[in-house]
Amino acid sequence: MRTHSIRISWAGSALLALVGGLSSAQALAEDAHYFVVREQANGALSIASHRVVNLRGKVSPIASSQPGRQQSVLAAAMLDKQTGEQVFTTQALGSPWIRAEFQSPGQTQIDGKVLPAGERQYVLRLPVQAGKLLRLKGNTTASGNSAKASSAFAKAPPPATLDIDLDQYAVPAASRAAPPPAAAAPGSESGLLINHGDASNRLDLLVVAEGYTLAQKAQFLTQATELANKLLSISPYKDYQQLINVRWLFVPSNQSGADKPDCGETPGAPVVSVDTAFDATYCAAGLRRLLVVDTGKVLTAAGDVPDWDMLAVLVNDDEYGGSGGYISVASTNGASADVMQHELGHSFSKLADEYDSPYPGYPSCSDLPGSVLGACEVNVTDQTARASLKWKRWVASTTPIPSVAPQADPIAAGLWQGARYQSSGMYRQCFSGIMRSLGAPFCHVDGEAFVKQLFGGGWGSPSAGISLIDPGALPSESAVTASVGTQVGFQATLAGSATTGGLTATWYVDQQPVQTTATQHGQVQTFNYPVANNALHTVELKVKDNTPLTLDAPAASRSWTVQGVAVLPGAPVIHALTAGWYSLKLSFAPPAPVPGATITAYVSTCTSPNRATVTTSASKSPISMPWLPGGVTYTCTVSARSAAGMGPASASRSAKTLKLF
Repeated sequence: MRTHSIRISWAGSALLALVGGLSSAQALAEDAHYFVVREQANGALSIASHRVVNLRGKVSPIASSQPGRQQSVLAAAMLDKQTGEQVFTTQALGSPWIRAEFQSPGQTQIDGKVLPAGERQYVLRLPVQAGKLLRLKGNTTASGNSAKASSAFAKAPPPATLDIDLDQYAVPAASRAAPPPAAAAPGSESGLLINHGDASNRLDLLVVAEGYTLAQKAQFLTQATELANKLLSISPYKDYQQLINVRWLFVPSNQSGADKPDCGETPGAPVVSVDTAFDATYCAAGLRRLLVVDTGKVLTAAGDVPDWDMLAVLVNDDEYGGSGGYISVASTNGASADVMQHELGHSFSKLADEYDSPYPGYPSCSDLPGSVLGACEVNVTDQTARASLKWKRWVASTTPIPSVAPQADPIAAGLWQGARYQSSGMYRQCFSGIMRSLGAPFCHVDGEAFVKQLFGGGWGSPSAGISLIDPGALPSESAVTASVGTQVGFQATLAGSATTGGLTATWYVDQQPVQTTATQHGQVQTFNYPVANNALHTVELKVKDNTPLTLDAPAASRSWTVQGVAVLPGAPVIHALTAGWYSLKLSFAPPAPVPGATITAYVSTCTSPNRATVTTSASKSPISMPWLPGGVTYTCTVSARSAAGMGPASASRSAKTLKLF
């Protein structure tokens, strides 16, 4: 029998890096500190664990943004120890809540509980640099939530701070050049279940094994694959699964399953105690189906796969159960995937619950002008006027507001009373979507929230959201210099809608469209720009995603400047300057070829004292110059002319014209 100390805590992650001039090709990998930071109920901050990891090009800090109302914020700033100068700031998101959300057969909506967490944990990833101090500020909840954040945190003191000397965690340069650090737990292995591209421009979901013995690795991989496929089987996840990687982390346990302590909800049920890697247990907070793990241990182990953006734990037990937060926990029960689809709506899309099971004391919200409560989540509101609805563009003119009956389109928008743990006074955007009933679809407003978050960022890396233009566009430098008369090739791989014609790619030169293509995810777009002169020009690729899932089309652009450089031909070589009767004939060899310099003519220039300069041109050798004064000595050169101008002159040759006596 083993004694458990269960800490209910959930973590967000922030990715920090210095802003530099590295191109995407140069920034393929970077060593980073991987900190797990614990915030206790009294506000105290401490380091739970630390490792140095290797990130796949994730070098951008997460910019400060308005967190969701179910989130807490750990503010972080990196300072120079000598000057005190702030190098950059970032934030990591966590949650003061744990969600227990289940639905029994025959129920029309989720039976949910929202419970206060005992502590919060966060993950920070920072670049390895000498002479830096990390300053953390905790207990910062979303606007309007702090007064009622949770019973555990409501009486917390003002936000605590913690200064960390990063040099104490420094790794010698020689070590940083070595292979990646050893796995956090003996026997741990990791890999890819679904690989859809570079982690620096994808949403990376990590599935962690819990309660699987070393001999059950194959079973875990099979069940994790089933979970991932089920998770991505519904819209909008299905529509953008090509932008989602699913990785796995196998940490073996000494025994299979999860703890099942004596639980008041299931009197007489067998008590089970097993030795597992992350201390999974049912009946957390006295709720039989509430299945939780030791979050700190999971986050520490997840350092083996440090590029994760969202994290799920799969527990090797087929009893229905799980929990929600920044870490989602699910058993292998077939219905658990429905819970995870719903939970991702919370943790990623920042959606509110749309069921009305009461939870007294949960932070209030209001979309009424001037309210001090803070705005409600995108899918719920207390507004009842059509013109004031956040989602009014999704509502058909024939839909009554407020709405009562379901509509023919089950995901159509309207205004139905009952949402966010209140049966009256709070309204939802859909009659019965997945945020109200497990197994239902995401409604229009919910789906749009996912798309906006996916391309808008703030959830991990890329910090600004997924770009419709994958890293590695060519030329890699944004400023290009090229010879006049040559062509510059541009190339980019697109990411986004996989529907044929789902993307529109347009090339612009000096803000004028010159080439438009209807295309789709994974296609390579190319454009050849002829450099006509030595002026500065701009070439830009603009991409738009035409998905019907959002009313505001995602877009991305990449631009380059092209500076034309005049390329002149070399100097011809004069073979002979032959005198004739009142004439000269200049024979020469053309210059060696110069890339980008196309010769359009040859120009001879002949001078003589007290005489006018004579200039004659021809397309090739020789150049004849008739009707010159006889008996006069001329000194002649020849130059090659191109579109860019005249090249250098040849070495001069002199001759005297003949005359008749």
